[in-house]
Order: sequence, then C-alpha cells, then structure tokens
Amino acid sequence: FGKGDKYFGVCVMMATMPGLPMFGHGQIEGFSEKYGMEYVRAYLDEHPDEDLIRRHEREVFPLLKKRYLFADVQHFFLYDVYSDDGSVNENVFCYSNRSGDERTLIAYNNAWEQTMGHVNTSVGFKTENGIEQRSLCNGLGLSHSDDIFVIFRNHVSNTEYIRPIRELREQGLHVILGGYQYNVFLDFREVRPSGLMPYDRLCRDLNGAGLPSIDTAVLEMSLAPLHDSITCFCSQSNLDLLLDETLSDAHRRKLLNKSLSDLLQQVAGEYGVLTKQEVTIPDHLAKEACICSERAGVLGTMLADMNEAAELCNSLGIGDPQQSSFNHMALVWATIESLEQLFQKNGMLKQGILDDWLLAKPLTGVLRENSRLQNLPVEQLTDLFSCLLSLKMPVATVTHPEKYLADKLGRLLRKNGMMHAETFFSVQEKHNKRWFKESRFTMTASWLCVVTLLRTWPEQKKKSKPFGKEALGEWIDALEQIREDAFIAGYETEAFLKNIRKR
Repeated sequence: FGKGDKYFGVCVMMATMPGLPMFGHGQIEGFSEKYGMEYVRAYLDEHPDEDLIRRHEREVFPLLKKRYLFADVQHFFLYDVYSDDGSVNENVFCYSNRSGDERTLIAYNNAWEQTMGHVNTSVGFKTENGIEQRSLCNGLGLSHSDDIFVIFRNHVSNTEYIRPIRELREQGLHVILGGYQYNVFLDFREVRPSGLMPYDRLCRDLNGAGLPSIDTAVLEMSLAPLHDSITCFCSQSNLDLLLDETLSDAHRRKLLNKSLSDLLQQVAGEYGVLTKQEVTIPDHLAKEACICSERAGVLGTMLADMNEAAELCNSLGIGDPQQSSFNHMALVWATIESLEQLFQKNGMLKQGILDDWLLAKPLTGVLRENSRLQNLPVEQLTDLFSCLLSLKMPVATVTHPEKYLADKLGRLLRKNGMMHAETFFSVQEKHNKRWFKESRFTMTASWLCVVTLLRTWPEQKKKSKPFGKEALGEWIDALEQIREDAFIAGYETEAFLKNIRKR
C-alpha cells in the first residue's frame, strides 16, 4: 500500500464519496503483505507504521465519522475546475454534498503538477427537464443575500476562510492545489457584519488568506480599542503611579478612584457603540474597586507582620515593598472584577469578561512586561483570575474557613470543572488518575483567602485594625490544613476530593 499524499488523496475521496468506503487488511497499519480470509496467518513479521496511523486518525477517520454528510446523492454535485485560460482541468476532482445545514466541498489534484483554478459550475446532469447544471452557491444551498459572508474550514489544515457570497456567486471559489494535494472544506456558515463582528473589514484585510479562527480574529479586531484601554491601565508604569507610597492616602485614593471611573466609562461607552446598546455603570462600582485595592494594601501589611503567615506571604508575593508583586496583582484583580460586575449587571456576559472579550491574550502580554511579576506564572495568571471570578464570593463573614476553602477548591478540581482551573492547576492525567501541581494549588488557595477576606471586610472603628490576629490565624490554619489534605492525597484529584468530603 502507498503511504504518500496520493494514497491519502484516494482515501479522502473514498471517505467522502457516496457509496461504501472499504479498507483492506493492514492498509491503515502500512503492512505490505496482502492476504484475505483464506490465510490462516500472516507470513511476514511486520510492525504498524505509527506515523501512518496518526495521519489516518488526523485526516481520514474524522471524515468517516461524518458519513451521513457524504453518503447521500440527493445533493451531490460534481464540478469542473476552470484554469485561468478557460480550459477545464481534468486532473482535479471537485464535488460537493450537504445534509441539513451541513455542507462540504472536496477538491483533489490527481497529478504531480501544482494547479489552480475556479470552481463555479457543476458538470451537467440529467433531470426530467433535460441536462442541467448548478452553480456552486446553489449546490451548497447558500442564500442569495448580497450582505452575507461565508465562513468555511479546511479540514486538512484546520484553517478557516471567509468570502463574500457575491464573490462566490459571480466568480466561484478559487483553489490552489499542489501535487496530489486535497482540500476538504467543512463547517460552512453564513454571517452578517455588525459593529461587534466586522466580518467585512476582516475579509478585506485577509484578502483570501486563512486563519485558525475567523470569529476570534474579527472579535479581536473590534475589541482592540477596549483591550488597549484595559492593558494601558494595567501596565506597570500606571500601576506604580496609582500605588505610589510617596503620595498621601487621600491623594492616592482620589487618583485611583478617578482612574477607575474613567476606565469604566471609556470601556462602557466604546462597547455600547459596538453593540448599539446602552451600558449602565452601577453607582460606586469604581469606588468599591478602589476600596478593595486599599484593603489589599492593609491586609498585606498585616500578614507581613505575622510570623505564622510566612508561607502565605511567600505564595502571595508579599515581601520587600520595592519588589512585592502583591499590590500590583490585587489592583489588577480589583480592576478585572469591576469590569466583570459592570457587564454582568448589564446582562452582557455569557462566560465571563476574560473569555467573552478575549482579554486573556492582551492582558497576559502586559503582565509579562511587569518586572514585579517575574516570579509568578504570568502566562497563566488570567486563568487564576477566571477561577476566582467563577466562585461566588460571600457577603458576610465566613464562620468555617476550612470548610469554605475545601468547598471552593473542590468545585475547581472536579472533573467537570472549568477549563481554566485545569490549566492553572497544571492537571495531568496519568495511570487513569488526574494529578495537580502543588505550587499552583497553594497559590489559588492563598488568593482565594485574600479575595474572600477583602469581600467580607468587617466594619471597623477609627484607628482599629479590621482583622485581629486570631481571625487571620483561623484562615492561616485553614490554609495549612487544606494544603495538608492535598499533600496526603499525593496531589491526586480524586483522593483530595475524597479527603475534603469528610469535612
């Protein structure tokens, strides 16, 4: 059996044509011996070609799982591929099929030479009215509205493309195929441009090129001004300015409150223009974020003065004021949380601000440039923020910190938990068990303690501390106990969850 592109081209055609695809014995494994049922045993001692098997799994098997899309003949059309000189390229097999709302187009170049051409008109076929032809748009069952754009994915390269439907209707689809190369286009869908999703702008910018995800790219394009505003606020230079210890408390509070207010107003205004919806900013939202940042500074000072909090301080980055990452992290957290609350209260979030706005990538970029955060897992800090945002914070004092931490961390580590938790905890599956990383677990538990304390900050009398050493000691003890549970479990997820269920 062959193993190159020509062989896989034939396999793809077999998997995507009407009829029953049949594979020979040993074909997928790359065996050279050919024998049938009449043979008692194989005569050659051959070993499977793992690379060949992997390519079958990658390119052929997914198509076999979609046989319902290829097996029927009701919507099957064979197309001529016209070269630039107007001649039909007889070496290229091109055909389409569809089932319900799913559509597919396959093109295979059965020659060594590279070729290119346009696919627009089907081969004539016999009907009750005589010989008829179909255009590509009609064959794929696409609409006739001029304001529509068509997105489709190349199964082989896993790349998405976008074309104006008018171009497909008038010119067809331009294909370029190397020797024995094949394209399998799937996931056709029709979209209309909007302020939030400017498909027309992206289509012009790409000029026929492909991307891993069209929707991601178009959303990044429209949200770029918002990303710039948020990353500018979270830059090290701006954080240093807002947290400058040489400023008086009143001046620093006023500066931070104004900066947060300006950010919320700017983001709300720009998003409102994009979506043509009014974004209402809740009263005191900026003030609450400012208070949260101030509380974090007080809490950091209190923990730094407690010998028993040494491990907690190390995990939180509380140390030399000139090198501490804690205050920067706390202010970024307060900012992201305020943005989350802003759009959550306006009913404009599906998953969360970091996911819906694709904010993780630009935010990670600006945090990566912050020299104070170099000792932290910067590439996954947005996953930590997503984990904390997914946990509903209490509004009153937590009476049982140990039970509270066990419940919240258990939710993150369950198998049906969130993707961000698995990423930040560095969850790996080995020997049918799931294992997490101790340092990431400790960091998550520590920040969970902090954000909970900031949210349940008690009312205090003038010049009195908000938390006594006894209250903070309970949280430190709870944290140590939950870390011990993880250690006893060997940092294996199910064993840890079993331990905390006993509480």
